[in-house]
Amino acid sequence: MKLIVSDLDGTLLNADSEVAPRTVAALRSASAAGVHVAAATGRSHRTAAELLRPVGVIEWAICSNGATLFDLVNDTVISHTFLDDPSSSAVLGAVEELPGLGLAWETPDGLFRDRAMHVQMTRRYGPGVWELEADPPIHEVSDRVIKVMMGHPDLEHDDLIERMTPHLGENVEVSSSGADFIEITASSAEKGQAVARLCEQLG
Repeated sequence: MKLIVSDLDGTLLNADSEVAPRTVAALRSASAAGVHVAAATGRSHRTAAELLRPVGVIEWAICSNGATLFDLVNDTVISHTFLDDPSSSAVLGAVEELPGLGLAWETPDGLFRDRAMHVQMTRRYGPGVWELEADPPIHEVSDRVIKVMMGHPDLEHDDLIERMTPHLGENVEVSSSGADFIEITASSAEKGQAVARLCEQLG
């Protein structure tokens, strides 16, 4: 064995969003034996890194469902995979198809949300959650979007995937982590492909 890659929520992380001491010990033993350790998650590297650093031996985080490769050792982004222009345009067009749809989006500069998504997240999870920046609007940064999240006050994630997928084109990956919103990334940003690229990089 040369590489361990683990999902985060519900796998590497326990119910308290922590890596249990027994798991930390196992990963440190693997690292000491020469095995590389990485994590793969739908989370942004901005939230994933702070959860992974205490382990001490996780070298890479494949984040945003495979759209970002983050080097935890050097605290730097190795690469982003952006939505292409047609996909970004399709996302913006999809908003017109479903009144009440809320958007959040990730760029290299941060996490952002519109008013509709802010209201939905506050209603569902309480104040203090998703306190994201509102500017710049998504149409001004459409060439630098890593991931888009869509939410609707009346639709659960499975229904939202079914409703929105036909409007999003063929070059995107539409998924859900089980939360009350769906996630959209470039089709080339799937976690498995990102793991394959990391393996190639490591030889």
